Amino acid sequence: MLRCRKGDLAIVLEGKWLGRVVEVGEFIGSAMLSQVLHHDLWLISHKGKDRHPAFGYLYCQEDRYLLPIRPRDLKEVEEAEKELTV
Repeated sequence: MLRCRKGDLAIVLEGKWLGRVVEVGEFIGSAMLSQVLHHDLWLISHKGKDRHPAFGYLYCQEDRYLLPIRPRDLKEVEEAEKELTV
């Protein structure tokens, strides 16, 4: 079962973009990258300051190395912060 969905924001857990927040794009499935077969690949993008204006940076990442960020998750963090300040 895949963790991410198209359009999610996610944190990269492994690789050259470790720790970056990216947007999850199209699901690719399986593909050969650098002579290694990878499964459950997503096309991801990161909009940095020196990026292409229309596309940002495009990269492939396996689903298992992406941690989706969903609005419910952010709401829980905000509620916890309010409890700590009270």
